[in-house]
Amino acid sequence: DDGGDGKRDAAAATRRMQAPQQQSSRRRMAPSAPTTLRDVLEEFAQEHGHALTPRTDKKGFMDLPVYQVADELIAVDGRREAMYRKTSEGWQACSLQDLKV
Repeated sequence: DDGGDGKRDAAAATRRMQAPQQQSSRRRMAPSAPTTLRDVLEEFAQEHGHALTPRTDKKGFMDLPVYQVADELIAVDGRREAMYRKTSEGWQACSLQDLKV
């Protein structure tokens, strides 16, 4: 009596054949792109050899969260997708190109 052994062997063989296909499709997927302004800033900092460090001891422009990248203090407004950097004149709107990292 073959019982269920033949069916189990066929199912196991099918799973073994499908596994490499599933793994290769996972490898083809591109890494996820940054989704928030904070993520973009963190990626920018890392590309320039710096860490994005939260500064809970600093109060940001309009009570926004403040981060430090190198010597720059940056307030991030995720809802408006805007950044402000601390300058000698106060908080100024900025872009990634304005940062001195």
